[in-house]
Amino acid sequence: NHRTRDGFPRNTFYSSLHTLMANSAPLNYPSMNNLFASYISDIVASEPEHKEFQKLDAGVYSARCYSIIDLGTHDEEYEGEMKTKSQIRIGWEFPTELAVFKDELGEQPFALYKTYTLSLSEKSKLRADLEAWRGKVFTPDELKGFDLKNILGKTCQIQVVHTPRKNDPSKIVVKIQSLMALSKGMTVPDAINTPEYITKPNWMEYINRPNASRFMVETIKKSKEWVAMEAEY
Repeated sequence: NHRTRDGFPRNTFYSSLHTLMANSAPLNYPSMNNLFASYISDIVASEPEHKEFQKLDAGVYSARCYSIIDLGTHDEEYEGEMKTKSQIRIGWEFPTELAVFKDELGEQPFALYKTYTLSLSEKSKLRADLEAWRGKVFTPDELKGFDLKNILGKTCQIQVVHTPRKNDPSKIVVKIQSLMALSKGMTVPDAINTPEYITKPNWMEYINRPNASRFMVETIKKSKEWVAMEAEY
């Protein structure tokens, strides 16, 4: 009386299945066999090859600001206290210093970035760098509100230094040491990278770009504004 789900008597079902399998030709996948024949039969684990990234040499270069990105608001420890700060990241390209980073893209300029607290207080690094770059101090009216879009596409000189990485002194970090105005008579080649000015309203468009910086995307997603948006939706 025992039957399969389809209503067939179990004895009849299994007997038919056994007969079918016994009389069937063995399964054969010649194309798949040929495909796997090219693989090594052993299963061996190894450390992946580490590709050394090209680094810009230390020195003084002409550069152009091509990227300004609003990173949002973040909590940051300062002198033992947690403080909430708005952050931005400014990027410069070095159009005289070219290299091939990806074969399909050909030669591209080196680029360096620096993260700032969005403040023009007397001790802020952003204010110090902008005043050194402009070659003049901010006026009281400018200190009330300076639109950073004004520096997009503008040229300068940048001193680049190499410093040991804090958690691994055997590795070198390439950093921007200082900014300054171009010397009299200096010229800078035309811009190569497309300028980008990323504010909160176009975060989503930036994050969905295939070539968006992983670091910047992760930083934006940690911001108070992004976390609040995710909690709401």
